[in-house]
Amino acid sequence: MALARSATRAVPRVGAAEMTIEPLGIIPEERLTFVPRDIVPRHEFCFWLHDQAARLLVEASQSGQIEDWHEAVSSALSMLDENIDESKILSALAESGGALCVPMKVDIFVAVLSDTLHFIYEALKALEKRKFNVAFSLLRKPLTENLIILSRLVANDDHFIRSFADGTFQQKQVMQIDRSERINLFNSVIDKLPVGSPFTGELIDDIAFSKDAPNGLQIRMQQSMHLVTTRHPALLTPKLGMNRIFFDEQGDENYSAYDSLPTIILFILQMSISKLSTYLATDERSTNEIMVRALGIFSNLHPGKLDGMSQYLNRTLVDFFKCEWCEKGDAKIRKKHVAKFYLHDQIHCTRCNHQSHTPFTYILRSGHLKIVESERIPDSEYVKLFG
Repeated sequence: MALARSATRAVPRVGAAEMTIEPLGIIPEERLTFVPRDIVPRHEFCFWLHDQAARLLVEASQSGQIEDWHEAVSSALSMLDENIDESKILSALAESGGALCVPMKVDIFVAVLSDTLHFIYEALKALEKRKFNVAFSLLRKPLTENLIILSRLVANDDHFIRSFADGTFQQKQVMQIDRSERINLFNSVIDKLPVGSPFTGELIDDIAFSKDAPNGLQIRMQQSMHLVTTRHPALLTPKLGMNRIFFDEQGDENYSAYDSLPTIILFILQMSISKLSTYLATDERSTNEIMVRALGIFSNLHPGKLDGMSQYLNRTLVDFFKCEWCEKGDAKIRKKHVAKFYLHDQIHCTRCNHQSHTPFTYILRSGHLKIVESERIPDSEYVKLFG
């Protein structure tokens, strides 16, 4: 039986597609030695999305608003009879829904999101080292169980918190819902996201749960978790074999996971923005800035023309796009250099081949470039209570 050749040695991919955009430049080159070059931009983008969600969590924890919620509810509860069973109080709060149980909701959401990001981070690091089974095993929990819990909180947190408090949530497995229910759940979430257009419920379900979708992650995650699988024709372990143990190739086919990973991690980032904005007072301009930068890169990750938003910016911001190096430069957003624009405020000139600076960040933070619809980010519960 042929055993695996070393998976710690990078080998050029035969016939690999030409890289659509340059690397984002946010990960040290020595960490990317084993990652195929055409995958590097998508890999870095996944890390960037992770970092944005992690930053939201840090800012939420440091803002003092979560403590304000807990103090307000504790102050209200302190006026109750001391002999009342605390578990009954929590159940009553959960049943009441609304602002009274926001501390419970935000604690659960922050904890599950933090757990999700920890697993995604370690999976991405494992993919850098070609530890594919480790990576897909790590992805299974956040992209299935955690994803369902986060989605339920975003879709209807009152319904979720009641089931959490009365025990019905804990009485069955998180994923014991069929495809149609999951799609309806994801579509309910999409209706509440800052920008819903990149997603459909079917797309998210295909990526995380489908055993038939070409770019789905479910089969790889299941086979990486178990040496033997039997429950679906696509998962049947062959005779004289065990799942993903014996390889005759270098494993580059595993990097096709990056056809799907940016989409589902962007979905998680948007859920983070949506729900934290519901509970806490957030800056709408900051939310908009994250989404403009995220969608600007996301829409250009794959082959094709420059995306529509970037073409629009080339037309409307033409007076701000000037080459600093040549008098008659042709400086604008180019697909190949799109990450330099959205992350570093730089544009490329085809005449002199130099990068020039733009006031893009200033324009974003001035509020004059807006893609997030106001009705998708309503006044938070924090603003309603604390003003």
